[in-house]
Amino acid sequence: MYNSSVVRTSEIYTKGVSTFLKVVEANRRNVGSKEIWCPCMSLSFACKWFYA
Repeated sequence: MYNSSVVRTSEIYTKGVSTFLKVVEANRRNVGSKEIWCPCMSLSFACKWFYA
């Protein structure tokens, strides 16, 4: 699932994660949810990330 050549402390990676979380948080607000769900592909492995 993860590319081992990705440096997770790099500026481009952390900016990407930050952008992703902003979009997820905006969606959470738009749908009126109190939770943000992990983007896991498997429904059997769905996990909650955060509570608002």
